[in-house]
Amino acid sequence: ILIGYSGCILSLTWFSPKEITQLTFIGEYDKIIHFSEYFILGILLFYSIEFIISCLVFWYRNFSVGGWLASEMTKYSRRPDSIYKGKFRRIVFTVFPMAMITSVPARVLIFGPEMNLILSQLVITIIFVNIFMR
Repeated sequence: ILIGYSGCILSLTWFSPKEITQLTFIGEYDKIIHFSEYFILGILLFYSIEFIISCLVFWYRNFSVGGWLASEMTKYSRRPDSIYKGKFRRIVFTVFPMAMITSVPARVLIFGPEMNLILSQLVITIIFVNIFMR
């Protein structure tokens, strides 16, 4: 609301002041609750992947590219998952589940919860956390 109001002050007409005062979040609480579930799973998944990449230093003598590799992999989590198509989309959602970190929680805020996404994110997070805990 504050950003929209600031936009009206600066004559960036996203919303009129009347529309801003009519914005309400009643009925959006279920999206926020589901978002927090997806967000927590995304955090667990992110740290599991970061830890797995960090563990590669024990197998490689000079693994100075570890930070670069982690940042390059998390780059895919910063983009919306809808831009990925076909086999690459499946890879981004399963093998390297970067889309599950931020894109899926953001999708919940916009479109509402989807049961297949929460189940797939839960299963993939459990798999990666189990790898992380070994």
